[in-house]
Amino acid sequence: MSLGEVFGHEPAVRMLRQSLAEQRLVGAYLFTGPPGVGKTTLALALAAAAACPNPRDDPFDACGACASCRAAASGQHPEITLIQPAGDLTQIWQFWDRDQKPAGALQHTLQYSPVIGCKRVYIIERAETLTLAAANSLLKALEEPPPYVLFVLLAPSPARLLPTVVSRCQVVRLLPVPVETLGAWIEAKAQLDHNMALKVAEFAEGCPGHAFRLAGDSRLRQEMDRILDIAMQLPTATPLSCLRLGDDLRKAAAAIQGMLGLETETGTESITDSSSPEDSAQEPARERAGRRQIAIVIELLAGLYGDLLSLNVGGPAARILHVDRRSQLAEMAARRSTDYWLTSLEALLEARRRVDQNANLPLLVDGLAMRLAVG
Repeated sequence: MSLGEVFGHEPAVRMLRQSLAEQRLVGAYLFTGPPGVGKTTLALALAAAAACPNPRDDPFDACGACASCRAAASGQHPEITLIQPAGDLTQIWQFWDRDQKPAGALQHTLQYSPVIGCKRVYIIERAETLTLAAANSLLKALEEPPPYVLFVLLAPSPARLLPTVVSRCQVVRLLPVPVETLGAWIEAKAQLDHNMALKVAEFAEGCPGHAFRLAGDSRLRQEMDRILDIAMQLPTATPLSCLRLGDDLRKAAAAIQGMLGLETETGTESITDSSSPEDSAQEPARERAGRRQIAIVIELLAGLYGDLLSLNVGGPAARILHVDRRSQLAEMAARRSTDYWLTSLEALLEARRRVDQNANLPLLVDGLAMRLAVG
């Protein structure tokens, strides 16, 4: 991956290229943005360009042909190190040697100049998972790295890291790509039809990584349609059938964990079972997986109900996301008042906020199903 191939983040790429061309790279960068927005992709492209001994000029980029670039492209570059959490946390022993642990990534390499390329690059994924000891152990290295070392930390937000870490980095914010722009890219990249590409882009919330993963997995697109089918039953559901539909939504949420890159086998249980708070506290990874999956389902429902509100207010020709369901949605939108659709959409947005506030997931989904039926 070269800087020229990074999609959707032209301002950040332009700034990094200028710094590379003028040899003004700082020792540590912090790339922030939501999961799937492209932080790792940009970090790897920057690493390849910084390490390349024969870079292209105007615009600056890796040559793609030297030994360093070939090693970077294969993911086997010995001087570009990707450090990921060991489970839920990134521990101090992943950087510095500790008894009965594997060799630390920095302990035996930081003091040595690179041999293959021009830079030794350390990319710390999910830097928000750094333990206090691990974060503090990096402070001196981040503040005064050797001239041949480049650190790139990746996190959703600077607020998720220690201020002392953030102050030693140059922050580069990566924003979600506009839905129309991402849809056009997915349409060309994955050869989807225009309407499906727009749905994928909307569902991915402007994050190219999520969108590309979804576009390449027909099973996930089928699950997305199944969730919409369930949602369209809610406005006419009886109180008893609401509970069944709520259970169907939780099961559908469990089925989309592949989109998140979460291969946990226990993710389903966290959203389909009413486990005790003690159990949830002991299994934070499972809980996070469940919450993200439920959040995606609610966001998908919000898109559908936004279409219903638009059709109710603007008529059958209103601009909507799910154009393949236009006639069915237009008929449904006309059956209820504008206030009903507006109240339902507000209920969905409130439920989405409560997911992040550690609400009980089964109770949240069942309550939401009841509110969408009653209005």
